[in-house]
Amino acid sequence: QFNATQAWIITPLGGNIYTLQQQSNGRYLDAHEGINDNSVVTRNAQNNNTQRWTLTLIDPFTYTIRQVSNGRFMDAHQGVNDNSVVTRNAQNNDTQRWIIQ
Repeated sequence: QFNATQAWIITPLGGNIYTLQQQSNGRYLDAHEGINDNSVVTRNAQNNNTQRWTLTLIDPFTYTIRQVSNGRFMDAHQGVNDNSVVTRNAQNNDTQRWIIQ
């Protein structure tokens, strides 16, 4: 869409920890920590580790994004009818690699 709904403000907090704030609504990237629901969502600022992420460079422009609170990686389903983003344990594949431009 190339608009503010797909633009993120990445703010360093030190020690390779960041917040990711959606430009269009000002909410922060967050993830549920329930047993059966690890959905990635946006929420108002909570000032806790559910909204803190580590970014690890894999190759130019490609990163893994890992939630500080649970250590799980942001992951995108590859199903035909499921475009959900969740956190999962490391899988070391492209579902957990993100391009940051």
